[in-house]
Amino acid sequence: MKLASKIAGNTFIQVIARIISGGIGVVIVGILTRYLGSEQFGYYTTIFAYLFFFASFADLGLYLIIVSDLNKQEKRSDFFASLFLLRILTALGILLFANFLAYLLPYNQEIKYGIKIASIATFFSLLIQVQSAYFQVNLKTKIISIAEVAGKVLLLLFTFLIVYNRLGFSYVIWSVSVALFIQFIISYLNISEIRRISVDYIKKIWIYSLSLWRKIFDKVWPIALSQIFVLIYFKMDTIFLSLLRPQDVAQQEVGIYGAAYKVLEVLIAFVPLFMGVSIPVLSRFWKEKDMSGFQNMYQRIFDSLSFVTLPMVAGGMVLAGDIISLLAPGFTDSDKILMILMLATGVIFFTHLPTYTIIVLDRQKDMLKIYSLAAALALILYISLIPFYSYWAAAWITVLVESIVFVFTYKKVTQDIMYHLKMNIFWKALVSSMFMGISLYFLRLNVFIEIVLGSIFYFIFMYAVKGISQDMIMILFRRKL
Repeated sequence: MKLASKIAGNTFIQVIARIISGGIGVVIVGILTRYLGSEQFGYYTTIFAYLFFFASFADLGLYLIIVSDLNKQEKRSDFFASLFLLRILTALGILLFANFLAYLLPYNQEIKYGIKIASIATFFSLLIQVQSAYFQVNLKTKIISIAEVAGKVLLLLFTFLIVYNRLGFSYVIWSVSVALFIQFIISYLNISEIRRISVDYIKKIWIYSLSLWRKIFDKVWPIALSQIFVLIYFKMDTIFLSLLRPQDVAQQEVGIYGAAYKVLEVLIAFVPLFMGVSIPVLSRFWKEKDMSGFQNMYQRIFDSLSFVTLPMVAGGMVLAGDIISLLAPGFTDSDKILMILMLATGVIFFTHLPTYTIIVLDRQKDMLKIYSLAAALALILYISLIPFYSYWAAAWITVLVESIVFVFTYKKVTQDIMYHLKMNIFWKALVSSMFMGISLYFLRLNVFIEIVLGSIFYFIFMYAVKGISQDMIMILFRRKL
């Protein structure tokens, strides 16, 4: 089986798994919003937003380093085991600091206790991220996909039990931690490089690890710093919303914003799957100085993103009210916030292409200025506007800053590879998405039926404007190329 077919197969497996786990996740959120209400769901959102921000400090860009560099190593096992050990140490250190700082913030005791419990979930989530990189590089995404779905199914089961028995808020947080632990174990048992880690093995590779970590740090500090800046403008909106608004309404507003934001998080979880299996191919073309192959792959990724992203944004905006009615009934303004965040979702999808490509080109340091300016702008806007305009400011600032980052990162990549993307598929997908959105606007059916009909309308419109090419269909569905 050729490389393109393996990539298509692995991407297909991951997409199916993510659709299943994403669907289960949406069901879980729907249950929790009804069970917890907007205020306690605000607690839930604040806890994980807070820890997600600190988790970025522990990330160190190791996921991207493994994806881009693992296959270049002579000692693959030692290289991966060493980075896995580094992830463990950094995660423990950062999460301990996050828990200490939480007690100095004006959160109530329920949130502070929840942060302590959720730190376990965050720890295993960070380890799972490294495991995912390993499986993507080795094109064995079935294992991590099975683990992900199993974890979500268990979490759904735990959620049903918690709601049925009317257990407290802390049990909700504990259920997430236990589910992620089980997901981690399933993956752990299928990676020989991790299973080799023992006291004797750690002693054996310690000197190697210290030397490697210094080299890794020299390479990843721009990535790590960039990710911190990204998290400032991507996730600090929720944290500032929880801290800068009057405390008698803050958590309720976080819950309203968080219900819409959960949809964004579910959707953007899909794009790294495709990028994760595509980037090694881009990296190989760049290493071999095959610019024709590199530019062709770069264009194909953009066309695929256009094909999927634009109808998703149009459909999400039109169906926002129906989605929130299912996900979080009674959460006033969540539907309007979702319409705004769908724009941000689309921008984030497209931004993945230039940002991942920058890693392949090893130009991370050049991007620090862009990310730092974006973070500074976001901080100024959050602090200035959120106290007065609440979640409306948070949503529109997200759209603005993400758009600025896309423009500058795309411009940077275009200069480096001397290639301008062809927009043929993009414009056809945009026109087809607009017609699809108009069609859905006049329908008043069940939201699931509307999603199916919208997909059919989109394909019909794309076919009519000749946006579905034989080449794209072959890439997506053929088993042998």
